[in-house]
Amino acid sequence: EQQRQEMKCGIVAPGFRGHLNPATTVGCALVRRGHTVCLISTPEGEPIANRLGLEFCPISVQEFQSEDLANDKETLARLEGIEAFQFNVHIVAKAASDTYRDLPPILKSERFDALLIDDTCPAAISLARIFDIPFGTLAATPPQLQDDNSVPPFITTWGPAGNSLLLRSRNWLARKTLFQLMAEPVLRVIRDYNQQHGMSPVILDPKNIGLIQLTQLPACFEFPRDPPADHFLYTSPWYESNRDSAIEFPWDKLDGRPLLYVSLGTTQNRIEKI
Repeated sequence: EQQRQEMKCGIVAPGFRGHLNPATTVGCALVRRGHTVCLISTPEGEPIANRLGLEFCPISVQEFQSEDLANDKETLARLEGIEAFQFNVHIVAKAASDTYRDLPPILKSERFDALLIDDTCPAAISLARIFDIPFGTLAATPPQLQDDNSVPPFITTWGPAGNSLLLRSRNWLARKTLFQLMAEPVLRVIRDYNQQHGMSPVILDPKNIGLIQLTQLPACFEFPRDPPADHFLYTSPWYESNRDSAIEFPWDKLDGRPLLYVSLGTTQNRIEKI
């Protein structure tokens, strides 16, 4: 068997437990294979990295100390639907500016062999391209960056398109409108930075999001859809025993009735009516 070469890998993830937990699970798997892993995130991620034996590099420290991040999370927790999505775009745009300020010095000093980037961190994706660092993307939620018109945009309640040309066209138009209008604050930050550094203004191209895309979404939860690209892999469950506490489950309730699985995430789980 050919000896595996050790790599130094950076993992970029936002400071939300629903993203930090999956990212550090992948990090621990890489460490067990002999690689060095550094988590790059807001200061919320440092205790998790320390507990798991991962290296840590902070970003958005100023915003964390001023409680801007905490205030944004508290606001997001009370919102629903389009309002929640628009405010989340606001958070991602601010995070993109922070990333462009804080991540380049880290990439210069740490000299990573590869990066794994949460797909909600588009600024880090463009920086990986600028620094010419091989990278892949992680999808803690249903993957955002996919070029597949059989799957409806994630903020809709539409069903799968199947082979219907009309429904696929609807999905394509809705996704294009979503990115060009609602996500414009994020796109503007990234576009301006890319143009300043001689990069193409075309960003978030699903055909250019890294060498590999991993998702913790189980394949059985996925929409009926076209076969994914070869570099797209379902790899759930992402669980780490040294980090996650055991939670009791009422197995006796499983009596043959249909089971509904609901995931509320780590921010919008405070809406009482849900």
